[in-house]
Amino acid sequence: MVGADRTWAGLEAFCDALAWAMAYHLGVGKSVPPRLWRELPETHGAAWGRALALANPSTKRVGALSAVRWYCRVSRAGRRAFPPRHGMADDCAGLIAGMACRGVCELAPSTRATYIASVRAVAVRCLGEVEDRATRCWPLLSARAMAWAAPRVDTRPAVAAEAFEAAVRDRTAPRAVRMALGFAWDTVSRCSDIVDEARGHGTSARGPVLLRQMQVRPDPGGGFAVELVTRTKTSRGRAVRIVAHTRRGSPATHPRRMGSARVLAKWLGDRRAAGADEEEPLWRKSSGEAVVTEDIVALLQRHTHERVSRHSIRIGSASAAVAAGLSVAALATLGGWQSQEVCRQYVRQALGGHV
Repeated sequence: MVGADRTWAGLEAFCDALAWAMAYHLGVGKSVPPRLWRELPETHGAAWGRALALANPSTKRVGALSAVRWYCRVSRAGRRAFPPRHGMADDCAGLIAGMACRGVCELAPSTRATYIASVRAVAVRCLGEVEDRATRCWPLLSARAMAWAAPRVDTRPAVAAEAFEAAVRDRTAPRAVRMALGFAWDTVSRCSDIVDEARGHGTSARGPVLLRQMQVRPDPGGGFAVELVTRTKTSRGRAVRIVAHTRRGSPATHPRRMGSARVLAKWLGDRRAAGADEEEPLWRKSSGEAVVTEDIVALLQRHTHERVSRHSIRIGSASAAVAAGLSVAALATLGGWQSQEVCRQYVRQALGGHV
Protein backbone atom coordinates (compact mmCIF):
# COMPACT_ATOMS: atom_id res chain seq x y z
CA MET A 1 0.00 0.00 0.00
CA VAL A 2 1.20 3.48 -0.82
CA GLY A 3 0.75 6.22 1.72
CA ALA A 4 -1.12 4.70 4.67
CA ASP A 5 -0.56 2.23 7.49
CA ARG A 6 -2.48 -0.96 6.91
CA THR A 7 -4.84 -0.18 9.76
CA TRP A 8 -8.23 1.53 9.92
CA ALA A 9 -6.65 4.43 11.77
CA GLY A 10 -3.96 4.74 9.09
CA LEU A 11 -6.52 4.82 6.29
CA GLU A 12 -8.59 7.43 8.09
CA ALA A 13 -5.48 9.55 8.65
CA PHE A 14 -4.69 9.30 4.95
CA CYS A 15 -8.22 10.45 4.03
CA ASP A 16 -8.06 13.34 6.49
CA ALA A 17 -4.74 14.58 5.13
CA LEU A 18 -5.95 14.22 1.55
CA ALA A 19 -9.20 16.07 2.27
CA TRP A 20 -7.39 18.95 3.97
CA ALA A 21 -4.93 19.22 1.13
CA MET A 22 -7.70 19.17 -1.47
CA ALA A 23 -9.58 21.86 0.43
CA TYR A 24 -6.51 24.05 0.39
CA HIS A 25 -5.79 23.31 -3.29
CA LEU A 26 -9.39 24.06 -4.36
CA GLY A 27 -9.51 27.28 -2.38
CA VAL A 28 -12.22 26.31 0.12
CA GLY A 29 -9.93 26.23 3.15
CA LYS A 30 -7.84 29.39 3.04
CA SER A 31 -6.79 28.92 6.66
CA VAL A 32 -5.34 25.46 5.99
CA PRO A 33 -1.56 25.59 6.50
CA PRO A 34 0.26 25.21 3.15
CA ARG A 35 2.58 22.68 4.76
CA LEU A 36 -0.23 20.07 4.66
CA TRP A 37 -0.29 20.38 0.90
CA ARG A 38 3.52 20.31 0.60
CA GLU A 39 3.99 17.40 3.01
CA LEU A 40 1.35 15.13 1.48
CA PRO A 41 3.72 13.55 -1.08
CA GLU A 42 6.38 12.99 1.59
CA THR A 43 3.94 11.55 4.13
CA HIS A 44 1.67 9.53 1.89
CA GLY A 45 3.61 8.73 -1.24
CA ALA A 46 3.70 10.04 -4.80
CA ALA A 47 0.33 8.50 -5.71
CA TRP A 48 -1.52 11.26 -3.82
CA GLY A 49 -1.65 13.40 -6.98
CA ARG A 50 -3.95 10.99 -8.78
CA ALA A 51 -6.50 11.46 -6.03
CA LEU A 52 -7.28 14.97 -7.25
CA ALA A 53 -9.62 13.33 -9.78
CA LEU A 54 -11.79 12.34 -6.81
CA ALA A 55 -12.52 16.00 -6.01
CA ASN A 56 -15.21 17.96 -7.82
CA PRO A 57 -13.99 21.56 -8.16
CA SER A 58 -17.47 22.85 -9.09
CA THR A 59 -19.14 21.69 -5.88
CA LYS A 60 -16.10 21.50 -3.57
CA ARG A 61 -17.23 18.06 -2.40
CA VAL A 62 -15.01 15.04 -1.83
CA GLY A 63 -17.65 12.33 -1.73
CA ALA A 64 -15.29 9.41 -2.26
CA LEU A 65 -13.34 10.20 0.88
CA SER A 66 -16.56 10.44 2.88
CA ALA A 67 -17.44 6.92 1.70
CA VAL A 68 -14.04 5.59 2.79
CA ARG A 69 -14.34 7.26 6.19
CA TRP A 70 -17.74 5.56 6.67
CA TYR A 71 -16.19 2.23 5.68
CA CYS A 72 -13.40 2.73 8.21
CA ARG A 73 -15.72 3.73 11.07
CA VAL A 74 -18.12 0.83 10.60
CA SER A 75 -15.31 -1.68 10.12
CA ARG A 76 -13.47 -0.51 13.23
CA ALA A 77 -16.68 -0.59 15.30
CA GLY A 78 -17.30 -4.15 14.12
CA ARG A 79 -13.71 -5.19 14.88
CA ARG A 80 -13.16 -6.23 11.26
CA ALA A 81 -9.66 -7.21 10.20
CA PHE A 82 -8.03 -4.89 7.67
CA PRO A 83 -8.46 -6.47 4.20
CA PRO A 84 -5.52 -8.02 2.36
CA ARG A 85 -4.01 -6.37 -0.69
CA HIS A 86 -6.47 -6.03 -3.61
CA GLY A 87 -9.36 -6.82 -1.28
CA MET A 88 -10.79 -3.48 -0.16
CA ALA A 89 -13.66 -3.25 -2.64
CA ASP A 90 -14.69 -6.84 -2.01
CA ASP A 91 -14.47 -6.28 1.74
CA CYS A 92 -16.61 -3.13 1.52
CA ALA A 93 -19.22 -4.97 -0.57
CA GLY A 94 -19.23 -7.84 1.92
CA LEU A 95 -19.66 -5.40 4.80
CA ILE A 96 -22.64 -3.70 3.15
CA ALA A 97 -24.17 -7.02 2.11
CA GLY A 98 -23.85 -8.35 5.66
CA MET A 99 -25.41 -5.24 7.15
CA ALA A 100 -28.23 -5.36 4.61
CA CYS A 101 -28.90 -9.03 5.35
CA ARG A 102 -29.20 -8.24 9.07
CA GLY A 103 -31.48 -5.28 8.35
CA VAL A 104 -29.12 -2.70 9.83
CA CYS A 105 -28.01 -1.01 6.60
CA GLU A 106 -29.62 2.41 6.38
CA LEU A 107 -28.03 3.33 3.05
CA ALA A 108 -30.15 3.75 -0.07
CA PRO A 109 -29.37 1.27 -2.91
CA SER A 110 -27.70 3.91 -5.07
CA THR A 111 -25.63 5.08 -2.08
CA ARG A 112 -24.47 1.54 -1.36
CA ALA A 113 -23.26 1.11 -4.93
CA THR A 114 -21.56 4.50 -4.82
CA TYR A 115 -19.77 3.71 -1.56
CA ILE A 116 -18.39 0.44 -2.91
CA ALA A 117 -17.17 2.15 -6.08
CA SER A 118 -15.65 4.97 -4.04
CA VAL A 119 -13.72 2.62 -1.77
CA ARG A 120 -12.40 0.85 -4.85
CA ALA A 121 -11.43 4.18 -6.45
CA VAL A 122 -9.45 5.27 -3.40
CA ALA A 123 -7.73 1.89 -3.15
CA VAL A 124 -6.72 1.85 -6.82
CA ARG A 125 -6.00 5.55 -7.41
CA CYS A 126 -4.52 6.62 -4.09
CA LEU A 127 -3.25 3.62 -2.17
CA GLY A 128 -1.50 1.78 -4.97
CA GLU A 129 -3.73 -1.30 -5.05
CA VAL A 130 -4.01 -3.04 -8.40
CA GLU A 131 -7.40 -3.85 -9.84
CA ASP A 132 -7.76 -7.53 -10.64
CA ARG A 133 -10.99 -8.33 -12.45
CA ALA A 134 -10.45 -12.04 -11.96
CA THR A 135 -10.71 -11.77 -8.18
CA ARG A 136 -12.96 -8.73 -7.70
CA CYS A 137 -16.49 -9.81 -6.71
CA TRP A 138 -17.94 -6.52 -5.43
CA PRO A 139 -20.48 -6.08 -8.29
CA LEU A 140 -22.14 -9.36 -7.30
CA LEU A 141 -22.07 -8.54 -3.59
CA SER A 142 -23.40 -5.06 -4.33
CA ALA A 143 -26.32 -6.53 -6.25
CA ARG A 144 -27.07 -8.90 -3.38
CA ALA A 145 -26.92 -6.04 -0.90
CA MET A 146 -29.47 -4.10 -2.92
CA ALA A 147 -31.73 -7.15 -3.10
CA TRP A 148 -31.52 -7.90 0.62
CA ALA A 149 -31.99 -4.43 2.01
CA ALA A 150 -35.43 -2.86 2.14
CA PRO A 151 -35.45 0.00 -0.42
CA ARG A 152 -36.01 3.51 0.83
CA VAL A 153 -39.27 5.02 -0.30
CA ASP A 154 -38.90 8.38 -2.00
CA THR A 155 -41.89 10.49 -0.95
CA ARG A 156 -41.09 13.64 -2.90
CA PRO A 157 -44.19 14.75 -4.84
CA ALA A 158 -44.09 15.14 -8.60
CA VAL A 159 -43.88 18.66 -10.00
CA ALA A 160 -46.87 19.26 -12.28
CA ALA A 161 -46.35 19.02 -16.03
CA GLU A 162 -47.75 22.53 -16.39
CA ALA A 163 -44.80 23.89 -14.38
CA PHE A 164 -42.37 22.25 -16.80
CA GLU A 165 -44.25 23.64 -19.80
CA ALA A 166 -44.18 27.15 -18.30
CA ALA A 167 -40.44 26.85 -17.58
CA VAL A 168 -39.64 25.71 -21.13
CA ARG A 169 -41.61 28.68 -22.52
CA ASP A 170 -39.99 31.19 -20.14
CA ARG A 171 -38.13 33.51 -22.53
CA THR A 172 -36.50 35.38 -19.66
CA ALA A 173 -34.32 32.31 -19.06
CA PRO A 174 -31.29 31.40 -21.22
CA ARG A 175 -32.31 29.42 -24.28
CA ALA A 176 -29.80 26.67 -23.60
CA VAL A 177 -31.24 26.10 -20.10
CA ARG A 178 -34.80 25.89 -21.46
CA MET A 179 -33.78 23.42 -24.17
CA ALA A 180 -31.86 21.28 -21.70
CA LEU A 181 -34.93 21.09 -19.46
CA GLY A 182 -37.14 20.13 -22.43
CA PHE A 183 -34.72 17.43 -23.55
CA ALA A 184 -34.48 16.01 -20.01
CA TRP A 185 -38.29 15.90 -19.81
CA ASP A 186 -38.76 14.24 -23.21
CA THR A 187 -36.16 11.56 -22.46
CA VAL A 188 -37.05 11.12 -18.74
CA SER A 189 -33.41 11.82 -17.86
CA ARG A 190 -31.54 13.17 -14.89
CA CYS A 191 -30.55 16.72 -15.71
CA SER A 192 -27.02 15.95 -14.51
CA ASP A 193 -26.73 13.15 -17.09
CA ILE A 194 -27.41 15.44 -20.04
CA VAL A 195 -25.27 18.44 -19.01
CA ASP A 196 -22.28 16.64 -17.43
CA GLU A 197 -20.32 13.58 -18.44
CA ALA A 198 -18.48 11.20 -16.13
CA ARG A 199 -14.77 11.46 -16.94
CA GLY A 200 -13.72 8.16 -15.39
CA HIS A 201 -15.30 5.07 -13.84
CA GLY A 202 -15.13 5.07 -10.05
CA THR A 203 -14.38 8.80 -9.69
CA SER A 204 -16.44 11.93 -9.16
CA ALA A 205 -14.63 13.80 -11.95
CA ARG A 206 -17.12 15.26 -14.45
CA GLY A 207 -17.04 17.74 -17.30
CA PRO A 208 -19.56 19.45 -19.57
CA VAL A 209 -21.13 17.46 -22.41
CA LEU A 210 -19.69 18.68 -25.73
CA LEU A 211 -21.41 19.74 -28.95
CA ARG A 212 -19.98 16.79 -30.91
CA GLN A 213 -21.79 14.37 -28.60
CA MET A 214 -25.26 15.30 -29.91
CA GLN A 215 -26.26 14.42 -33.47
CA VAL A 216 -29.45 14.43 -35.55
CA ARG A 217 -30.21 11.19 -37.37
CA PRO A 218 -33.09 9.68 -39.39
CA ASP A 219 -35.56 7.64 -37.37
CA PRO A 220 -36.31 4.23 -38.98
CA GLY A 221 -39.90 4.57 -37.79
CA GLY A 222 -40.33 7.93 -39.50
CA GLY A 223 -39.20 11.48 -38.85
CA PHE A 224 -35.86 12.00 -37.13
CA ALA A 225 -34.27 11.74 -33.70
CA VAL A 226 -31.77 13.78 -31.71
CA GLU A 227 -29.24 11.53 -30.00
CA LEU A 228 -26.85 12.34 -27.17
CA VAL A 229 -23.99 9.88 -26.59
CA THR A 230 -22.50 10.28 -23.12
CA ARG A 231 -21.25 8.49 -20.02
CA THR A 232 -23.51 8.85 -17.02
CA LYS A 233 -22.75 8.32 -13.35
CA THR A 234 -24.44 4.90 -13.44
CA SER A 235 -23.13 3.58 -16.79
CA ARG A 236 -19.82 2.35 -15.30
CA GLY A 237 -17.73 4.06 -17.96
CA ARG A 238 -19.79 2.78 -20.89
CA ALA A 239 -21.29 5.14 -23.46
CA VAL A 240 -25.09 5.37 -23.38
CA ARG A 241 -27.51 6.92 -25.88
CA ILE A 242 -30.19 9.37 -24.77
CA VAL A 243 -32.62 9.91 -27.63
CA ALA A 244 -35.54 12.26 -28.27
CA HIS A 245 -37.84 11.31 -31.19
CA THR A 246 -40.24 13.33 -33.30
CA ARG A 247 -42.72 10.57 -34.20
CA ARG A 248 -45.97 10.35 -32.30
CA GLY A 249 -47.50 7.28 -30.70
CA SER A 250 -44.23 5.37 -30.34
CA PRO A 251 -43.24 3.72 -27.04
CA ALA A 252 -39.92 5.52 -27.52
CA THR A 253 -41.66 8.91 -27.44
CA HIS A 254 -42.93 10.69 -24.32
CA PRO A 255 -46.75 11.01 -24.60
CA ARG A 256 -46.54 14.58 -23.28
CA ARG A 257 -43.31 15.53 -24.99
CA MET A 258 -42.14 19.13 -25.14
CA GLY A 259 -41.01 18.85 -28.77
CA SER A 260 -37.33 19.18 -27.87
CA ALA A 261 -36.15 17.09 -30.83
CA ARG A 262 -37.32 19.58 -33.47
CA VAL A 263 -36.12 22.62 -31.51
CA LEU A 264 -32.71 21.05 -30.87
CA ALA A 265 -32.28 19.92 -34.48
CA LYS A 266 -32.69 23.50 -35.71
CA TRP A 267 -30.50 24.91 -32.94
CA LEU A 268 -27.72 22.42 -33.66
CA GLY A 269 -27.96 23.09 -37.39
CA ASP A 270 -27.71 26.84 -36.88
CA ARG A 271 -24.71 26.54 -34.55
CA ARG A 272 -22.81 24.23 -36.87
CA ALA A 273 -23.61 26.38 -39.90
CA ALA A 274 -22.15 29.34 -38.02
CA GLY A 275 -18.90 27.41 -37.50
CA ALA A 276 -19.30 26.41 -33.85
CA ASP A 277 -16.43 24.41 -32.36
CA GLU A 278 -17.47 20.78 -31.85
CA GLU A 279 -15.42 20.73 -28.63
CA GLU A 280 -17.37 23.56 -26.97
CA PRO A 281 -20.08 22.79 -24.39
CA LEU A 282 -23.30 21.50 -25.90
CA TRP A 283 -25.51 23.50 -23.54
CA ARG A 284 -23.82 26.86 -23.93
CA LYS A 285 -25.29 30.17 -22.77
CA SER A 286 -24.90 33.37 -24.79
CA SER A 287 -22.26 34.43 -22.24
CA GLY A 288 -20.17 31.42 -23.25
CA GLU A 289 -20.66 29.64 -19.91
CA ALA A 290 -21.76 26.01 -19.84
CA VAL A 291 -25.18 25.23 -18.37
CA VAL A 292 -24.96 23.38 -15.05
CA THR A 293 -27.56 21.30 -13.23
CA GLU A 294 -28.30 24.11 -10.80
CA ASP A 295 -29.41 26.34 -13.70
CA ILE A 296 -32.07 23.84 -14.73
CA VAL A 297 -33.28 23.26 -11.17
CA ALA A 298 -33.50 27.02 -10.55
CA LEU A 299 -35.54 27.57 -13.74
CA LEU A 300 -38.08 24.92 -12.78
CA GLN A 301 -38.25 26.22 -9.19
CA ARG A 302 -39.43 29.61 -10.53
CA HIS A 303 -42.61 27.97 -11.83
CA THR A 304 -43.71 25.75 -8.94
CA HIS A 305 -44.32 25.96 -5.18
CA GLU A 306 -43.01 22.40 -4.74
CA ARG A 307 -39.42 22.05 -3.58
CA VAL A 308 -37.38 21.17 -6.65
CA SER A 309 -34.33 18.90 -6.55
CA ARG A 310 -32.17 17.23 -9.16
CA HIS A 311 -34.52 14.25 -9.14
CA SER A 312 -37.65 16.38 -9.67
CA ILE A 313 -37.25 16.43 -13.46
CA ARG A 314 -37.15 12.65 -13.73
CA ILE A 315 -39.91 12.11 -11.17
CA GLY A 316 -42.20 14.66 -12.82
CA SER A 317 -41.57 13.40 -16.35
CA ALA A 318 -42.01 9.72 -15.41
CA SER A 319 -45.22 10.41 -13.48
CA ALA A 320 -46.73 12.46 -16.32
CA ALA A 321 -45.84 9.80 -18.90
CA VAL A 322 -47.60 7.03 -16.97
CA ALA A 323 -50.58 9.29 -16.23
CA ALA A 324 -50.86 9.91 -20.00
CA GLY A 325 -51.05 6.16 -20.71
CA LEU A 326 -47.45 4.99 -21.16
CA SER A 327 -46.83 1.58 -19.61
CA VAL A 328 -44.21 1.17 -16.91
CA ALA A 329 -42.37 -1.28 -19.21
CA ALA A 330 -42.20 1.31 -21.99
CA LEU A 331 -41.21 4.00 -19.49
CA ALA A 332 -38.33 1.87 -18.21
CA THR A 333 -37.01 1.57 -21.77
CA LEU A 334 -37.52 5.27 -22.52
CA GLY A 335 -35.77 6.41 -19.33
CA GLY A 336 -32.99 3.82 -19.43
CA TRP A 337 -33.87 2.02 -16.19
CA GLN A 338 -32.44 -1.45 -15.74
CA SER A 339 -35.65 -2.80 -14.24
CA GLN A 340 -39.32 -1.90 -14.00
CA GLU A 341 -39.11 -2.17 -10.21
CA VAL A 342 -36.58 0.67 -9.98
CA CYS A 343 -38.58 2.65 -12.54
CA ARG A 344 -41.73 2.43 -10.41
CA GLN A 345 -39.98 4.27 -7.57
CA TYR A 346 -39.99 7.42 -9.71
CA VAL A 347 -43.67 7.32 -10.64
CA ARG A 348 -46.17 9.21 -8.50
CA GLN A 349 -49.90 8.80 -8.75
CA ALA A 350 -52.12 11.85 -9.11
CA LEU A 351 -52.89 11.84 -5.38
CA GLY A 352 -49.40 10.91 -4.23
CA GLY A 353 -47.62 7.65 -3.53
CA HIS A 354 -46.16 5.17 -6.01
CA VAL A 355 -47.64 3.16 -8.88
